[in-house]
Amino acid sequence: SDDPYSCYTPYQSVWFTYTPQSNARVEVNTLGSNYDTTLAVFTGTRGALTQIGCNEDAGGTVNSRVRFDAVAGTTYYVMASSLYPTSNASLVFNVQPAPPAFTFVPTVNQFGTVIPSTGAVSVSGSVVCSVPSYVYITGQVKQVRGGVPITGWFQAAVPCSGTTAWNATVQNAAALFHGRSSALFSGGPATVSASAFAVDPDSGEFKQVNLQANTTLRAK
Repeated sequence: SDDPYSCYTPYQSVWFTYTPQSNARVEVNTLGSNYDTTLAVFTGTRGALTQIGCNEDAGGTVNSRVRFDAVAGTTYYVMASSLYPTSNASLVFNVQPAPPAFTFVPTVNQFGTVIPSTGAVSVSGSVVCSVPSYVYITGQVKQVRGGVPITGWFQAAVPCSGTTAWNATVQNAAALFHGRSSALFSGGPATVSASAFAVDPDSGEFKQVNLQANTTLRAK
């Protein structure tokens, strides 16, 4: 009755404990089960559990998979449950070595573009992913003209596979320039600050990467 809420409401839960003797990257899964399962992994104690992973529908199936870096001597609690109340449920539960962790590396290109008459800016870069996934990038571009900071924001959704290029249009937050008119981006140095995140679609692992880069805006 005190099952914790994970990423899905648990039904018909079965609990397992796992305590590794050495540090290891571990996968737990329900592949082979005959119903729509969910998996959640916790540390801590009953009534004060901390979730470290959760998944539903891994690898194009209705079964589940969670991968995590297990620390020797730490007890992990795994809740295998169903997405919906199910009759005649046959659970298959597996623990096995996991492949290397999902990674992605976003970069910003050295040069961006600007239209001097409007201040419209575009920035671009690339993302390298260890497995196909969607990467979401949000950030800002900042430039200083005559002591006045000019800032704009951008976002991009990248269907990443291997090395994938991305580009985004910057939304300019115009400011008064010497109290007379709106300051616009122009050609010259600028800085890019961004945060990128992605989820491994096969295991549900969430990763976030922050980046900062200097770029030069070229007139278009």
